[in-house]
Amino acid sequence: MTEQTSHAEQLHLSGVSHGYGDRELFTGVGLVIAPGEHVAIVGENGAGKSTLLRILAGLERPDAGTAVSHGRVGYLAQTSGLPARLTVAHAIDDALRALHDMEAELERLEYGLAAAEANDLEAYGSLQTQYQLREGYAADSRVEAALDRLGLGGVDRNRTLGSLSGGEQERVALACLLADPADILLLDEPTNHLDAGGTAWLEARLASHRGAVVVVSHDRVLLRKVASTVIEVDAERRAVNRYGNGYDGYLKEKRAERQRWVQQYHGWMDAMAAEQRQADTVATKMGYARQRDGDKMGFDFKAGTWERAATSKIRNAQERLRRLEANPVERPPERLKLEAGLDGGGAAGNAEGEPGLALRIRGVRVQGRLELPSFRVERGQKILITGPNGAGKSTLLSVLAGTLEAPVGNVERSGRIGYLQQELEPPERPGLRLLPAFAAGLGGNIDDHAEALLRLGLFRTSEFHVPVGGLSAGQQRRLALARLLLGHNDVMLLDEPTNHLAPVLVEELETALAGFSGTLVMVSHDRALRQWFSDCAERSANPVRGTETERPRGAWLRYTMDRGVLAPAPVAA
Repeated sequence: MTEQTSHAEQLHLSGVSHGYGDRELFTGVGLVIAPGEHVAIVGENGAGKSTLLRILAGLERPDAGTAVSHGRVGYLAQTSGLPARLTVAHAIDDALRALHDMEAELERLEYGLAAAEANDLEAYGSLQTQYQLREGYAADSRVEAALDRLGLGGVDRNRTLGSLSGGEQERVALACLLADPADILLLDEPTNHLDAGGTAWLEARLASHRGAVVVVSHDRVLLRKVASTVIEVDAERRAVNRYGNGYDGYLKEKRAERQRWVQQYHGWMDAMAAEQRQADTVATKMGYARQRDGDKMGFDFKAGTWERAATSKIRNAQERLRRLEANPVERPPERLKLEAGLDGGGAAGNAEGEPGLALRIRGVRVQGRLELPSFRVERGQKILITGPNGAGKSTLLSVLAGTLEAPVGNVERSGRIGYLQQELEPPERPGLRLLPAFAAGLGGNIDDHAEALLRLGLFRTSEFHVPVGGLSAGQQRRLALARLLLGHNDVMLLDEPTNHLAPVLVEELETALAGFSGTLVMVSHDRALRQWFSDCAERSANPVRGTETERPRGAWLRYTMDRGVLAPAPVAA
């Protein structure tokens, strides 16, 4: 399809295809982003979201097709890319260079304004209008305010960027980008290194930006507040799909797509069954038709005629069946579901025979990382642990899981434990194919495991033979999640469970966790997941009549952690 570009369009892709090596990310993409449109790019980790953003920014040339932009483009990568030798002051000066050049030119023109000719007056007026539209007079105060809101107000401007942490460098780059915001802002995971205050400030700035905004993010709260349009990079179909009505409209349409898929699948199955019945019924009747009556000649004539007609009907039914089989509708994946083990989370394996105990820590200390006199988790409880980076949350989960042995203190565990680490370890056997890696240690038949994995919808059959060493971070995460979902664990320990997962999958995972009858201990910075946890706690404590089947299971508790010390906290997000 040929599309006509217009200068009203700020970004325009036509027939864009791109990939790396023999791996094609997307093909034949046509996309228009209008002035003032606020867009979120979502999809699985490794699907090509950052690549699409770089193509929109003009930093990467597509293998095929064209990418055109109209207006100034500002781009923020996941890593700042600013030279380490630059000082903070130099980085700010570079960001404001165009405005400072405009100021200098305005001063030059003002100096000779009394004797200026008509052309000079027109140039001065035009330049002044541009300067005012870009709010140049407020640029210096704007960048200072940005640095302050991003937690860098006290940073010495003479420090080199190389002396700052990675997160601080990212925040300097973000402040510089927004000091003189371009017509088109392209941002890749801009909230990765922001605290709650900085994130709220960024959301307000992006929502009020008059130009186009395109943001790649897993932050569902930001997507809800900023995006009017969602663009999904579909790794399975190598396509880019557009959804209107914001993030919630995107989720609603994805649910409708799934329902249509279910209906198409059942319609295909019904049609297959109908054609098979038609062929079987006619074949059965042919047997009855062979019974003779007294008129041999008449019987042979009638039987021959009927059998030719019946054979034609069978042949037609079989042909229709063959066409249906040649164009199958894949079975839709089941909703994610977590089933606890037979014990349900607790009694077996408890050294002291306490049937209510799932986990207990006594006097545990890991030098500089964790210090817990006591911590007890009852079976069926759902616990969320929050706190700043480096507070010791991941260390606590590792100690509870047994992957880290505390040099001081002891840990009691009951039942089967499943553990999802924040950063997955590299596979021990990178050459092992995905399906055998999934089935490892689960017992049973490999075909049954393939069927179970397909039902989850986390992988396609074509991916079963991919070596685990070649999987993306998102695929590695989904493989670990699949083993947990089908592992019948009594206790689930989840460290940042939403990392690297597409939004629709995260929504399904939350639903599965709400219905889990076992014990759950979870660490997360995800603001949307925290709000979901608070909602579940409220619904669990105050169920609405008639919705008992939707009531979240167990008691929902929240703790905060700082400098290795754990303390109870209000459940509200």
